Amino acid sequence: MIKAVLLNPYGFKLIPRRQFIDGDFSEYYIFVIYRDFVDKAISIFKNFTKDNIYSRETQMMELFNLNRHEVKTLPFTRFLELAIKHRDHHWESQYNYLHFPGKVIHMFNLNNLEPLRKSLQVRGFNLNYSRKINQSCSFKVIPSEKDLQLIECLFDDDYKHADIFKEK
Repeated sequence: MIKAVLLNPYGFKLIPRRQFIDGDFSEYYIFVIYRDFVDKAISIFKNFTKDNIYSRETQMMELFNLNRHEVKTLPFTRFLELAIKHRDHHWESQYNYLHFPGKVIHMFNLNNLEPLRKSLQVRGFNLNYSRKINQSCSFKVIPSEKDLQLIECLFDDDYKHADIFKEK
């Protein structure tokens, strides 16, 4: 679950979305980290089908009405087709979750956290992070053109509002 991340003079604080929407956080430096849409789809696919996480496989078995072997051997394209058909909070729109009209929020792409590190450093905080993104398992996914179209369909609101995710 993504939460709004706030920075105040006393340190970091994670708060639930509803509390953020209803509260006054004008004294805070507010930022969120979002995922590249293709990377997010690949990461979800790996986590639910290739990482050998029993509970994740079980979730997909129930959601997609498949047996465990079918989940573990599911091709990426078929996973995307099923994900579009069977909506789940794991592939909810980042835009719908992170868009807060009237609030000033600094957005940073998970693939490039250097601007966030610099922004926090200016405010007296250090950010240590790993550059290991989408390396949850050795299974490699190279999306086809069809996969890219399916990802766009899966994250349609994100693509429609992609301008808010552009680095400024």
